[in-house]
Amino acid sequence: MLRLSLTSVVFASMLIASTTCSHAASPKQPQIPKQFHGQWQGTLRRAKLPDVTKDFEWSHPARVRIDISSTETRVYFWINDKWLEIKPRSFGITVFDTNAVITSITSGTDVDGVWVETWSFALSRIDSHRLHASSHRQVNNKNLHRDHPNAAWAAIAFGVLERVTDADV
Repeated sequence: MLRLSLTSVVFASMLIASTTCSHAASPKQPQIPKQFHGQWQGTLRRAKLPDVTKDFEWSHPARVRIDISSTETRVYFWINDKWLEIKPRSFGITVFDTNAVITSITSGTDVDGVWVETWSFALSRIDSHRLHASSHRQVNNKNLHRDHPNAAWAAIAFGVLERVTDADV
């Protein structure tokens, strides 16, 4: 039952990410409603998605900050006692009423060869100062043998973000 529910969450996240990325890349983005403007921070509990040989288990939490303004969205993680921006200038946002989806799809190379990476954050307003947040990260290391554990992997996270500032950041 947990695997079926988890599979549904992952599938929904991937579907949301794939449908919003083309929208986020459009030349003119709609104005982001002021209810989402500000700096949001919180801790998300993370887990790598299981494959057929591993069980699902939670890992250590991650502190996250998301800055949303009328013109841009930036995502940060608390690393080595400071906020480090991830994927600068690559995140787009789509908002509908009380919910928002923040996405980034990028590619690059490292010692393993070419990789393609997708990040998505689904946000839903609890009230004017808190958001439910779920995150999905998917990585495909295209040049690794398909049986290699790092060839394709994913991680999810859940938690609550609190508004730290409500100014346009």
